[in-house]
Amino acid sequence: FETAGELKADKEILVAAERPGMVKEIYVREGQWVKAGQALIQIEGKDVDADLKKAQSDFASYQNLFDQGAISKQELINYEAQLRRVESQIDNLQINAISSGFIGVIYVDPGDYVKRGDKILDLVKIYPLRVSYSVPEKLISKILIGQSVELRTDSEAGKVFNASVDFISPRVDPNTRAVLV
Repeated sequence: FETAGELKADKEILVAAERPGMVKEIYVREGQWVKAGQALIQIEGKDVDADLKKAQSDFASYQNLFDQGAISKQELINYEAQLRRVESQIDNLQINAISSGFIGVIYVDPGDYVKRGDKILDLVKIYPLRVSYSVPEKLISKILIGQSVELRTDSEAGKVFNASVDFISPRVDPNTRAVLV
């Protein structure tokens, strides 16, 4: 049987700010292909640099106090944890791609101030593409996981793409009596 489907990206990732700060630099442009791990955005980190220097200095002082027996091992561990928290903020200054894909919309410009959770950009992984179909309930018995499917699209008339079924929803839509495949 034939049915119409919806072609969509395998993953659409909304990249958000992990810490507040000013956008210092944008290393990518809309439509650009990026590899996993590639730098996307740099957030200004002057406050983190100062916090790190203070935390390192504090920890060195507390290490000295511990060595003299003035504080307990648990207190030293607590101060070390504070140092590690500040060090982890350094990692959040540069936002890297968690997957290969294309850069979609970039929501910020250099100089913009972002808060934690603000949208930075969209990263779209289009390889492989996914196709979703709503199949009438009465035809669902004809579909199996792993079954081959031939796809055609108006954008490339006459060309046939081969795919396979990797998901059949266990739910029947009560309004349309169709199953998502």
